[in-house]
Amino acid sequence: MFQVFGWASLGASEPLVVAFDAAVRATVLLALAFAAHAALGRSRALVRSALWNACLIGLLLIPASLAALPKLVVSAPLPSVPAAVVVREFQATPVPMPPQVERPASFPPGDAVEASSTVRPSGSAVAEPPPAVRLDLATLALGVYLAVATILAARLAVSLSLVYRMIQRCRPSSGREWTEALGRWRKALGIGRRVALLESDRVSVPVVVGWLRPSIILPARLGGSDDRPMIDAVLLHELSHVRRGDFGWNLVRRLVQIVYWPHPLAWPLGRVIGAVREQACDDLCIHVLGAASAYRASLIDVAAGLIRRPDPSLGLAMARAANLGERLAWIDRSRGASRCLLPTPARLATA
Repeated sequence: MFQVFGWASLGASEPLVVAFDAAVRATVLLALAFAAHAALGRSRALVRSALWNACLIGLLLIPASLAALPKLVVSAPLPSVPAAVVVREFQATPVPMPPQVERPASFPPGDAVEASSTVRPSGSAVAEPPPAVRLDLATLALGVYLAVATILAARLAVSLSLVYRMIQRCRPSSGREWTEALGRWRKALGIGRRVALLESDRVSVPVVVGWLRPSIILPARLGGSDDRPMIDAVLLHELSHVRRGDFGWNLVRRLVQIVYWPHPLAWPLGRVIGAVREQACDDLCIHVLGAASAYRASLIDVAAGLIRRPDPSLGLAMARAANLGERLAWIDRSRGASRCLLPTPARLATA
């Protein structure tokens, strides 16, 4: 019997079996999440966002569930033996005994000499054949997995270091209009923790970074602007990311991709989840600002300065070239939403 899921699999090493078990569970979870994402439709961004957050946590809990939950076992029967090699039934037929051969006279009676014994010269050593070198595929696969996971973890550490260094190099924003609007919108969204407002020449669009101590980094060209509608649109959008905790969830998504990097369904998560988060923030801005056209114009003004800069890969930018067209198309037909995050009971029910 060959067990596909389980510890005692014939011809398979333990790490590969555990990895295959985790991959199957992750495939089921991701398939259900993508199916629910498609079934909910574009208009339910908050529910889809809560669904994906729960999916990310579930993916990280799968390795622990391998020890807590019973293992799945799929048994396959052994291949049938061909009829040509079936042993015939034993028939009780007397077998003639071989004739006894007299011992040669040169051997004394009672001495037994084995036919397989060989005479070896005294003092000579018999060289044993060298052990065969066999490539352990399980060890090779585990080494490749750990090597790639280490590289991805190093990239994440570098990204966090770049974010920290960028914050240290930024200067506080001196615009009075920006500072007053930040306090007003932070109070409106119920954000109790402090949010720093910074300026930098190294970003081309507004970016929010940090989780416990978030910061909104403005490009230098916008720091001195007094355009009230654009200021409200920028700060409301970025503070929505802070209220939702999207920077922390972005870290969780990166950890999932490190653990499941061989899985093909793990890599579209960044694009899909990122689009849902931006839609949730856009819907809130449309509802609060009162008109989709005003928010759309502000988004276009911000995106006008979008150029290639070394922006932090973990930052949540207000505008990106990858999905800007889709966002503008959705803003034209969106009715907005009164909140950017589901209530806690609804999020727990979704999870």
